[in-house]
Amino acid sequence: MKQRLFIVISFVFLGILCIHLIVGRKKIVTANDVQRPIAIPASRSNSNEFSTQNETMKTAHSKTTTDHTTTQVQTTNTSEPNPICIAKQNNIVFLKVHKCGSSTVANILQRYTYNNALNALLPDKDPTEQSYWVLNRLKEQYMSQIIPIPEGESYNTMFVHSVHDHDIFKRLFPNNSYYVAILRDPVERFISYTFYYQLVAKMKEDYPQSEDNPYIFSKALLKKPFPYGVLGPSYDLGFLPRGKVNKTEVDRFIDNIDKDYDFVMIMEYFDESLVYLRHQLCWDIKDILYIKRNVNFEKRGYALSQKDRQMIKAIQPVDVPLYDYFYKQFWNILKRQHVSFFEEVYNFKKILSGVADYCNFGRKLKPEVLFAKTQWHDAFSVTSEDCSKMKWSEGHAITILAKKAREKYKNSKMKN
Repeated sequence: MKQRLFIVISFVFLGILCIHLIVGRKKIVTANDVQRPIAIPASRSNSNEFSTQNETMKTAHSKTTTDHTTTQVQTTNTSEPNPICIAKQNNIVFLKVHKCGSSTVANILQRYTYNNALNALLPDKDPTEQSYWVLNRLKEQYMSQIIPIPEGESYNTMFVHSVHDHDIFKRLFPNNSYYVAILRDPVERFISYTFYYQLVAKMKEDYPQSEDNPYIFSKALLKKPFPYGVLGPSYDLGFLPRGKVNKTEVDRFIDNIDKDYDFVMIMEYFDESLVYLRHQLCWDIKDILYIKRNVNFEKRGYALSQKDRQMIKAIQPVDVPLYDYFYKQFWNILKRQHVSFFEEVYNFKKILSGVADYCNFGRKLKPEVLFAKTQWHDAFSVTSEDCSKMKWSEGHAITILAKKAREKYKNSKMKN
């Protein structure tokens, strides 16, 4: 009897031991458990002056403020490599910021508006008028500045140069509109701006130096104040300084932009920004294809010392903290992405290379190029007509879209 009891107890003990070993076995490592193969940059500021208290970037379509609620599409989660989309977002407000790659984004929106017969907010100007494609700052009598749309409809998209105005934009666009802007490193943007608007030639004329000196900005930057007007992103986003700029005023401005805009793209990570934007808008991969716009090949033959860089930052007391804040926000977004996101970005870059090759050379030989299906998108083709649209100049695109908008409005009046 004792021997049987011992055998039973032994079997029970062995059973418990096996269960313990099975349950407590080593966890299988998944992609989510492995640190992302990306070097997350350190803070771009040595102080906590403009750091966000909330390290979690709000999900664009779950954001709610007192006058802006969006409930469209999906959220991005690191545990879901391919989030499910409900419907395409057709209401997009893009604030076109000078010299930040905004012309390329604008072209994407121009094509989307044209292909989907959407209502764009366009300046009501004669095509012979100078800068007829620019809207500038909207006034209180803003309806006289824009091309009207049929009664009962709303404006869907905006992609022309304007100045952000919270109240007017909220009146013009539906409540579920997705607000997007783009920023660029303030030093690089400053250089691009001065070359594009031919301020460099003026500097060389005002501050002569030896021809072999590449530090062409140094002398002008030493002048107090800086003698050349350079409008920054803060101007486009509606910042109106009243006297000397102070930290409280800057913080309040940045906070308001953060509340108004669902996503702020970073030019240095343009393709990553576009792929993330595609997910938020539930767009197809073809919707975000592009060929680079307004590349300035004259921007060469210069150098910046470390002192020059610091002085350039010093004359941008609003634009530097603005960029720093949204740069950190952008990286908070990237850190939450599944590894599949970065694989998709790599695939997107390869597609862009194929599109550039076809549009610049291949379309002379065949009417279209095919791109195979992947885990991120269905098979699609790019035609010669698609290439032509990707190469639209801003003025040409606005002329085409304005003509369609006027015809649509005129026809609606005739029906009534």
